Amino acid sequence: MLVQAPDGTMTASAIIWLDEHNRTTEFGPVGTHHRYRRLGLGRALPLQSMDRARQAGAARMTVTCLPTSPQSS
Repeated sequence: MLVQAPDGTMTASAIIWLDEHNRTTEFGPVGTHHRYRRLGLGRALPLQSMDRARQAGAARMTVTCLPTSPQSS
């Protein structure tokens, strides 16, 4: 899933895998462009993704949280 600003800039993204056989969805990395942080996109994107996964038949969802590494300068 992708979120774009009106000018076409990709502001946030998430990778979602649906296992139709097990009716399970797994969320991969969810990220937000640094200029668009603190606007609620990091919360809205997974919520919208979960809604779509439910519509596609998912009964369970897994989100894995891993620490991020500091950005290098």
